[in-house]
Amino acid sequence: MFKNQKVSRNRIVAVSLLIIIMLLAVPSFIGCGDDIDYIATVKQREPFKNSQNLPGTYNNVVVKYINSPEWTTRESGNDFFVDIKGKVKGEGESIVITIKTVYNKDTDNLSVSPYSVTFDGETITGNDAVEFMFYMFDAYNDGFETLEDYFNAYY
Repeated sequence: MFKNQKVSRNRIVAVSLLIIIMLLAVPSFIGCGDDIDYIATVKQREPFKNSQNLPGTYNNVVVKYINSPEWTTRESGNDFFVDIKGKVKGEGESIVITIKTVYNKDTDNLSVSPYSVTFDGETITGNDAVEFMFYMFDAYNDGFETLEDYFNAYY
C-alpha cells in the first residue's frame, strides 16, 4: 500500500499543509485532571476537522477500516501511547496505529498526535504516519468502503 504510490499535486499540497499545521499550530488539548482515560480521549478526537475540514473521530475511522480493533495503552517515560491493532478490512493485512499522547501538568492538557503506523510489517513514523492517517480520514470523508478502494481510486 505504501510503495510506488502516484500522488496528485493537490494531495501533496494538502498533506504538506496538514503537516505544517500540525507541527506549528497549537496541538489539540483537553483538560485532563488526575485520571486520564487515554483510549477514550484518543477515540473522541477529530484530528483533521479544523486543519483539513475532514470530519470523523479516530474511533469512527478506525472502526470503518479495521476489523475488530484492539485499543491498548502503554507508557514510555512521561509519554503514553495508544496502540490500535487489527486487520485492514478488505485486505486482511495486519495494522498497528500508534497515537502518542503527552500530558502537560502545568496546563493540565493532553496533546494527541499520530506517532507510527505499521502495515504488513512495514513501519512509518513522523510525517509519514500523519500522512497515512490523513488518507484514512480522507477515505472516510469520501465514503470509501475500504482503504484499498480509496488508494485504487486516487493513486
